[in-house]
Order: sequence, then C-alpha cells, then structure tokens
Amino acid sequence: MIFTVKRFDHFGRKIQSRIRYPAVFNIKAHMDEAVDDRTPLEHLPDQVYDLYGVVVHQGSSTSSGHYYSYCRTDMALSNESGKPGPGKWYECNDSHIAAISE
Repeated sequence: MIFTVKRFDHFGRKIQSRIRYPAVFNIKAHMDEAVDDRTPLEHLPDQVYDLYGVVVHQGSSTSSGHYYSYCRTDMALSNESGKPGPGKWYECNDSHIAAISE
C-alpha cells in the first residue's frame, strides 16, 4: 500500500510542518465497513501494514529540490542469536547509501 501526503500548498510552496507516522499501522478503522458503520470495529479483522520506506523532498517548492529515500530491509540477523529480527533502515541518497537508526 502506498500513501501519498501532499506537502505543497496551492502556490507550490513547501509545507514545513513535520509529519509523524507509525512503523506499524492498522487500517481496519479506515475500511469501508467501519467508516460506513456497517460492521462494529471489534468484529473486523486487523489490517496491519509495516512501514518499509519513506520518500523525502528536500527543497522549498515544486519547481526545485531533491528527492531521496529511507528504506528498510525485510529482516536482519541478530548478532547474538543468529535468529531473524527486525529489518535495518538505510538512507538512499543518489549514489550514497548509509545505515541509519530508526
């Protein structure tokens, strides 16, 4: 699933307010059945999505700027147990890729 958030006003200027979003998002409250009050929320199955990437625009308007992204691997191996654990995050900016913390 891809969410797009408008970050420019009607004049093409960048909206500077910060956006916070969860790493795991349950959208069942936003499904048609819940929004239309056809089914009580507690009777709907969970619809859980994990965040795997974010695209960022660096610049002040629609006519200039640069896009780069943050991407998460599906999973990583734990150093201690060797068992799969949560994925690692990377900043991908042109030819430069660097591991980052969440």
